[in-house]
Amino acid sequence: MNQYHQDLAAWAAHQAALLKAGRMQDLDVENLIEEMEAMSRKEHRELFNRMIVLIAHLLKWQYQPTHRGMSWRQTIFNQRNEISDLIEDSPSLANHFDDAEWLNKAWRRGVQQAETETGIKTLPQQPVWTIAEIREKDFFEQE
Repeated sequence: MNQYHQDLAAWAAHQAALLKAGRMQDLDVENLIEEMEAMSRKEHRELFNRMIVLIAHLLKWQYQPTHRGMSWRQTIFNQRNEISDLIEDSPSLANHFDDAEWLNKAWRRGVQQAETETGIKTLPQQPVWTIAEIREKDFFEQE
């Protein structure tokens, strides 16, 4: 069993040292490819999960006005900021915003989360807001 399976951090540091030294022939290419692909999937998953939480909280904000509080406002604020930071760090992630199926899937998951947390079963099953509205910092702030 090689270092990759025994100590990922040590393996990664060693691979970085090999790259810096230009020792390409000594790289663990197969596992480097696997790790790079995993890193990309992780970034995509994080964006998707943050969008789910944001949608759920926006739905709760709209459909439970008597329950609005600083906690929900803070969650909405934080998710929008984290999504913006992800896009700033990895601009290609914004390509998801042009994918209607991606939004539909995030919406369905956001609805499921909001339904579970509120017990409301009449939430819209299809997106009623655009990505731009969902991400807009002042969207729902005046309500």
